[in-house]
Amino acid sequence: MRSVALGDIVLHMEPPEAARYHAPILILPGLFQSAICWRGLASILAHRGWEVYLLPRVVRDMASGNVEQEDKSWDEALADVVKASERLGEKLIIFGSDVGAAMALATLEQTRPMALGLFAPTEPARAAASFSNSLGFMDRRRFNKQTGPLVEPTGTAVRDAFQKSDISPEPATFMGDLAAGVDFARPATQPPSIVFGTQNDPAVDTEHSLGFADGQVAKEAQARLVGRWWPSIGWEAASEQVHRFLILTLSDRVVEFPDEIING
Repeated sequence: MRSVALGDIVLHMEPPEAARYHAPILILPGLFQSAICWRGLASILAHRGWEVYLLPRVVRDMASGNVEQEDKSWDEALADVVKASERLGEKLIIFGSDVGAAMALATLEQTRPMALGLFAPTEPARAAASFSNSLGFMDRRRFNKQTGPLVEPTGTAVRDAFQKSDISPEPATFMGDLAAGVDFARPATQPPSIVFGTQNDPAVDTEHSLGFADGQVAKEAQARLVGRWWPSIGWEAASEQVHRFLILTLSDRVVEFPDEIING
């Protein structure tokens, strides 16, 4: 993935190997998930013809790893989602993982994506509380006593990560907003959505997550995500199902036909 700027918004992009679909995918990562953590899923979707973008909450230079943008609030992060959506165009698909899924849903009054991929969705305050409660006493003390603009994860979630580069800190103000409780309500209407449940995730309860699938426009996926770092170590089944969902749901609304077919 490479960094690209759309005005004042910095995204990471995986270009399509052979562009087949005229609807970019925007990924909103879950708590502490880096852009590198999502590289496997982004790469396979790009290989299949999708243009894939990821919007980080903490902006790092992909080459050096240096932090270029640090603290931001929940509202500022939501505003970034809206800006990125507008700049990527009307035909847009949004993927969100845990709090990223909540962000995707929270912006539906201002954005009009064609479809959603909701991976282990959860309400924001519940995610922050679940992650904190999953830590042991000493890890919780270290986690809660951190100071500065960034919050680093601790405990089992870090030890279970496939590689260090999968882990990203979160903005301290963003984490504080989650813990305090942000203004979030599930939207009355939403575009066609696929909902992936999870297991063994310290920030997401399985039954709560599956409650986001209403069986009508939001349908439960067969695949199950495992752990906090599933985009890095268990993305294959999820990528296959979400790709199939998009093709069956959007079909000729997103297919790029060759010029000879259009003009022939």
